[in-house]
Amino acid sequence: MGTIWLYVTNAVSVFSYEGANNTMPSDRIRNNAPPTSDCVDPNIDLIPWVPLNVSSNETIPQSSRLDVGFAVVQNSSSQTQTLVQWTLDSTATVAEWHHPTLQYVRGGTSAYPRSMNLINLPTKNQWSFWVIQAQVNSITPPPQAHSTHLHGHDF
Repeated sequence: MGTIWLYVTNAVSVFSYEGANNTMPSDRIRNNAPPTSDCVDPNIDLIPWVPLNVSSNETIPQSSRLDVGFAVVQNSSSQTQTLVQWTLDSTATVAEWHHPTLQYVRGGTSAYPRSMNLINLPTKNQWSFWVIQAQVNSITPPPQAHSTHLHGHDF
């Protein structure tokens, strides 16, 4: 059970679950929001919850290929808006906010909906190295320059 702090433009937001600790975080944490319009985490001050270091003798094995790209689709509720989706292996990921992945795990099921676009890794408790490159072409150029990253994940 925990409290989730979110950084948003010109404000700091908090989501708190019943039973979570309601202590305010320190000023150092609360005032560590990223610049207003940049899409970056405040990397210099991030502290991982579970610090793990990659062994220096690890090698990167040859592996399978997953294409990263873009899908531009028409918004079904409005004919004037489009939606740009980042795709992995030619499929967009659709998160089920009412039933997150960890809820499936906690419930002991491995029957995940295809829309979650999960990538199964062959060995548990092993490092998995991903080199992500978006192959951009003139047919489907990206809508804007944007690096691939996951906010809040420990890289």
